Amino acid sequence: MRKSCSKLYSKSCGKIIVKRGKLRKFLAESGRASCVCETIKAMSKNGSHKARNVISFMAVLIIIAAVVSAFVWPGWAVKSSGSSAGSSNASPAVPSQSSSASSSGSSVSASPLPSDASTLMKVMPEKVGSYVRGEIVTVKDWDETLPIEQYKITYSSGLIDKDIAVNVGQWADASYAMKQYSALTGNMRGKELGRGNVKVNGENKGTYLMTVDQADESKAIVVWQNDTVVFRAYGLKEVVGDFYMNFPL
Repeated sequence: MRKSCSKLYSKSCGKIIVKRGKLRKFLAESGRASCVCETIKAMSKNGSHKARNVISFMAVLIIIAAVVSAFVWPGWAVKSSGSSAGSSNASPAVPSQSSSASSSGSSVSASPLPSDASTLMKVMPEKVGSYVRGEIVTVKDWDETLPIEQYKITYSSGLIDKDIAVNVGQWADASYAMKQYSALTGNMRGKELGRGNVKVNGENKGTYLMTVDQADESKAIVVWQNDTVVFRAYGLKEVVGDFYMNFPL
């Protein structure tokens, strides 16, 4: 028995207690070296197990933080007033008759949100000037850039021919949202009506571009990025500019 313990000691424990002098000889002779080895091995395994648990726990925390931040992070919070400042053509060129978009009166009521509405749905304003939020429909228009969620909302003032269609999508990261913004604005070849920065609490969170619809010059398109979210609004040229300026996100 002592022989096996000594062998175990010399092969497995030598590096650990070689500097212990007489203790080395005592343990080898008394047959306790194997006990020491077993204890050391147990401690080593236990340490490795704890380290793996800590690493696994930290990984879970990182994943949860990433998912939560995608929905809660205030990057797509309320736009700062004058958020388009800093561009040579910052404010949209809105015709004088566009006051209908900022009028407070409307005979239309906002459509209720579904019971399982996401955070993004819940922050879509009920009213934008005289326009009220209609039904929110889940769409797949921007699936190519892999959004977390995307919807189409109709904002109405009670006049069907003056409805404004709004598409909105959210991505896990602002760089992916930028890809969608670039894809949309790259196809806007009508006369430019305005462009500039989108600011949140004084910090640039994206840009916007507004142009005349090349296929119908009575209509206009405005696309803007607010951090991880991209919006596209389409409607009559005389109202879209004010609608964008009054839209809080």
